Amino acid sequence: MADDLGFSDLGCYGSEIDTPNLNRLANNGLRFSQFYNTGKCHSSRVSLLKGLYCDQAGSSSLSRGSTIAEVLKPAGYSTRMSGKWHLNREPTDFGFDKYWGHLSGATNFFNGDNSFRLNGSPWNIPKVLNGKPFYTNNAITDFVLDFINEGNVGKTSDPFFLYVAYNAPHYPLQAPKQDVLKYDGFYRPRLG
Repeated sequence: MADDLGFSDLGCYGSEIDTPNLNRLANNGLRFSQFYNTGKCHSSRVSLLKGLYCDQAGSSSLSRGSTIAEVLKPAGYSTRMSGKWHLNREPTDFGFDKYWGHLSGATNFFNGDNSFRLNGSPWNIPKVLNGKPFYTNNAITDFVLDFINEGNVGKTSDPFFLYVAYNAPHYPLQAPKQDVLKYDGFYRPRLG
């Protein structure tokens, strides 16, 4: 599930936008022909985390039921999250051992905002992260890889649960320059 992604945004459902990795997943997995969501980013994420309709779970307060992390943690799982939260409190209040990401509903992908956290503590946005200019989606992935490496995730490790919530394609629509230039002029009307 992706935040605010329309089915027709994917190549496997007819989009002209190049989505080779998602197309590969679709070709080797299950593709829905009928599916429904709540049409809002927070309520879809609440349902994913709780396994309940948004209102049944207490909406953004998550006040009813347990999150998947709260169920898995006592069963011996290491629980991690990287990405967008946009719900009450913080992921570490709802069963996640470690968290990196932003608490806001939408952030500037290049400059971030003051809601970024690492395990409950404020995290300042650097100009460069891991040798490349800061970009929220890349940072989400970098922290995912860090969490996997920290946990020595493999065949002999403890069970591991990782929830990843990218901000894209949610507003604001901001992509690295090379990705935007790839489609420069693509949607302009063709003049004969």
